[in-house]
Amino acid sequence: GVQALYLDVINAQVGKRLGLPVQAYMGLSDAKELDAQAGAETFGSALLAALAGVNSVSGPGMLDFVLVFSLPKLVFDNEVCGQALQLVRPLQIVDDLPTSHLVAAQLADMLMITAAHTLTHWEQHLYLPGAVYDRKNREAWQRTGGKTLWQRAVDEVEQRLAAYTPVETDLRAVAEMERLIRSGMSTDAPLPAIPGLRGETASGGDGRRQRRFRR
Repeated sequence: GVQALYLDVINAQVGKRLGLPVQAYMGLSDAKELDAQAGAETFGSALLAALAGVNSVSGPGMLDFVLVFSLPKLVFDNEVCGQALQLVRPLQIVDDLPTSHLVAAQLADMLMITAAHTLTHWEQHLYLPGAVYDRKNREAWQRTGGKTLWQRAVDEVEQRLAAYTPVETDLRAVAEMERLIRSGMSTDAPLPAIPGLRGETASGGDGRRQRRFRR
């Protein structure tokens, strides 16, 4: 809630005053799915974390009081954090002062979007969100399927996982990680399968994994 954010920001300022790096659980939500509450809580806290200069933010991807880690929310949070970081970037002078000649030239040409100055600098100074964020008008949105935020986020996760090439992992490290996980489990439930290297398939299967995403 907002009280927790208040304490997070205060703690960050105390740490900065002492010259210490600060960490906080921000950029997360108590909501149970990727909905309006999740978006509001995530962006509000991520923005505060950026403004407060928190060094390590541990919340992206998390829902339900840090009990659920959601890959669709993680790709959404990537956009949210990108916008928050863009907001706190320092203002940069790009060798265009004084601007009187620039303004006069654009007024004479009656354009700004296609001006040479704009084309030179817009990529470095304008934040453009990815496919998860909706920036289409209604007609274009409907032509491309009219997908909800949840559907776009799931599509992004599927595309990224399909294109991912796993790195080779030491089997001893895998066994130790599994041991640590099982030591904290109350029941002997199966662990999720670790994907093999590109071209390999898991034993007894066709290499395709069914994924269920928590909203």
